[in-house]
Amino acid sequence: MPDLLVIGVGNRDRRDDAVGPVALDALVAAGLTGHESTGDPGRLMDTWEAWERVVVIDAVDGAGDPGTIIQWTAGEAALPDPFTASTHALGVGTAVGLAETLGRMPQQLTLIGVQGEQWGFGHGLSERVAAVLPQVVHRVKELAGA
Repeated sequence: MPDLLVIGVGNRDRRDDAVGPVALDALVAAGLTGHESTGDPGRLMDTWEAWERVVVIDAVDGAGDPGTIIQWTAGEAALPDPFTASTHALGVGTAVGLAETLGRMPQQLTLIGVQGEQWGFGHGLSERVAAVLPQVVHRVKELAGA
């Protein structure tokens, strides 16, 4: 069974919502296995189901100042509010809740959220979100043991 999958959730055409896919690009370039997702709960569960360890990177709203990073590992505490109030209609928090109920969780699931600042149409992360991108990439590499 594969060891670690990184999922970058977001929309590349919605400024800071692209932080997941942008971080994923750097991690895949560093040799990690990745998958880009819009955050659809059913598809997320289908994607992570065959993996032992999964890291999901997503933009969040409600985590504090723009660029704030929050990290959560399933089983350690309740899911923080920023993951339950997704920037998507249904998102990562919904997927986690459904997966727990349906028994479709990976052995280890870690969510990394970055508080966004700009959500409008367009390309390019805001300055404060772009500034923490190296920290996000480093955290995932540490989780991967790379």
